Amino acid sequence: MALAWIQSLPGIVPIPGTKRRNFLEENVASTEITLSAAELKEIDALVPSGTAAGGRYREGMNVGETPRQATRYERLRTACSRPIVRPSGR
Repeated sequence: MALAWIQSLPGIVPIPGTKRRNFLEENVASTEITLSAAELKEIDALVPSGTAAGGRYREGMNVGETPRQATRYERLRTACSRPIVRPSGR
């Protein structure tokens, strides 16, 4: 139902991810659902535009939030920004 609603919004193309076949089948089935104007109006009344707010992940889940994550992230960032040095003679 959620994918059917998102697909009804102009200019938005959902790209759902899935790891299991049954979820893939549910996602594909959402293309067969057509919400009426009355249903869309009811959804908009329940969840007006701009209602959803906040980050994608709950607190503590974003990269670099915990000390361990911050250390790993910093090492990776530093490693990726170093110039590549090739051994001589190659």
